[in-house]
Amino acid sequence: MAEANLSRVNDSLDNYLRGASELEKLVASNPRSLSWNRELMLAYGHAADVSGNPGLQNLGDRKAALNYYQKAAEIGKELYLADPSYQRAATDYGIVLSRVETVMEDVNPTAKISIENESLRLLPRQRRSIRPTGLSRFIRRLSFSTWAVRSL
Repeated sequence: MAEANLSRVNDSLDNYLRGASELEKLVASNPRSLSWNRELMLAYGHAADVSGNPGLQNLGDRKAALNYYQKAAEIGKELYLADPSYQRAATDYGIVLSRVETVMEDVNPTAKISIENESLRLLPRQRRSIRPTGLSRFIRRLSFSTWAVRSL
């Protein structure tokens, strides 16, 4: 049973990457197309999900997931910066940043917190319902404690 599910996840990844490849061609032919850019961002996000999003059935490849999420985040940022008042672009960018933070290794907690804060800034309506992860709350307490001790 697990092998069948893994096979479907592999097939899904292949499909998302084929779709991303076709969308890259379309975007190259018309870089200003918001819909094609958004679809490309979503294709990279789906490829990342099945590669290594810990909240979903995945292939266990967090490095690949981070790479795809970062590609999606670059596109999301471009779409957001093109029109910061466009709420869908802000929401898309905020969501993909939260996923980048989710798959990042815990070796650079400051970077994780920075990305999490940017994501929360972009998702103002959801801010009350999104809680920092246990790790980021711990890191914030630890950082404050370290700062407090150094200040003495």
